[in-house]
Amino acid sequence: MAVSELLQNVLAGAEGSRDQLTEKLLQARLRGDREQELDILIRLAAVEVASGHPDQALRRLDDADILLGAGGDQDIMTGRAHYIRGHALARLGRDGLASFQAASKAFAASAARPDELRARLRVVELLQDRQRIEEAILELSKMIPDLLRLQSDRGLADCHRYRASLHAMMARFDEAMSDYDRAVAAAERLGERPLVLRLRLERRALIPYADRDPAKWDDWTELIAEAAALGDHKSVGEIRLQEAAAELRKENFKAGLPLAQRAQQAALDAGQPVLYLMACLLIAEAREGLGDHAGVIEVLLTCKASLEHAFGREFAAPVLVVLDSLEPRWGPEVFAPALEKYRAWAKARAAAEARK
Repeated sequence: MAVSELLQNVLAGAEGSRDQLTEKLLQARLRGDREQELDILIRLAAVEVASGHPDQALRRLDDADILLGAGGDQDIMTGRAHYIRGHALARLGRDGLASFQAASKAFAASAARPDELRARLRVVELLQDRQRIEEAILELSKMIPDLLRLQSDRGLADCHRYRASLHAMMARFDEAMSDYDRAVAAAERLGERPLVLRLRLERRALIPYADRDPAKWDDWTELIAEAAALGDHKSVGEIRLQEAAAELRKENFKAGLPLAQRAQQAALDAGQPVLYLMACLLIAEAREGLGDHAGVIEVLLTCKASLEHAFGREFAAPVLVVLDSLEPRWGPEVFAPALEKYRAWAKARAAAEARK
């Protein structure tokens, strides 16, 4: 069984309980069946990791290491043991890099290519966590030819997407765009429309920073239509947010304001508080750019009240930070009349409501 299948089965409860496996372990020891004992120890370690007992998993793996040290052709079992040890160490907040690297080598020796590639992907993730970005990119670059030989479009989509994000972190946007192009192509071969859309959105966010012909940019209307056809309301909100932000980056405040308002409505439709918050901040930016300082206060206070009512005070905390920054940033000569104007609006609205 591949290590990925082993862990998936454990998480799904298909590997049996800890007690059942412990009983099988005792029977294997009584029979002197070292091969089965080793297999069960590794399975037990996986169960311990999945059930939140990584320290016990490490003890199981220490016992497995003794059996592995007895010799024999055990590369696949060695790989599984190292792979699960890496996950156990990660659960304990310890460094599992060496374990995943050892797992990768053992899987390579046993020609277990899918598991080798999964272990190498974990190595990439840990290199990124250590801010060793160039090493992570190099590891992904070594994986991609192997995935091409395996004709693994799923793996290619994931690896090109991952490498694109790392290139973007290093401000190498043209390289990132090339990787996103390849990831989109792989996802299209898979026929996975939601993944294709997600990749196109991530690519679209980087296009303004890359040296690319504007004629090749993904069209906002087309992306919104695709997301709507998939029933992906969150993506509709994200696309509208990107569209509004693109206009505001160019200081097209008049054009950006209605786009940001559409993004706000899309976020409400999708029930996405973070998108709603971001849309409100874009509306505030557009209104400030148009000189409507009272309107900035209004949208921020409305946003704060809406988030507190629907999702709790913690969601509104970022809005308070922005509100508190207005007077120091604008100065009292701008802030005071803007606040007075907003209060007059609020008073008039309250009076109108009372007359209804």
